Amino acid sequence: MKLTILTLLIFNISLILGANNIDSLILETKNANNRNIAETYNKIAKQYRNNSFEDCYKYANLALNKAKETNNIKEQAKSYNYIGDAYFYQNNFSEALKRYNEALEL
Repeated sequence: MKLTILTLLIFNISLILGANNIDSLILETKNANNRNIAETYNKIAKQYRNNSFEDCYKYANLALNKAKETNNIKEQAKSYNYIGDAYFYQNNFSEALKRYNEALEL
């Protein structure tokens, strides 16, 4: 019983901390002084990749577009990887493989 309560408590704390982290990252995207917006979008996509595929896909695509604008190859590769993750967790393996290969090509 104690173990179950402890497990639930830890799970709830991790959800709260994760939500706060995403909220702070989203606020960071609105900061005009943010010099690497693609990296910030990718951090958000990473947070969402296991549980909110649509949000992961949305933020990874935003990161991809910004990374292309600034010719940031590293963030482009991360974006493709997170898009691949979103497809993978939806069991769309062919699309996931395409995105992982695009990341590898970079």
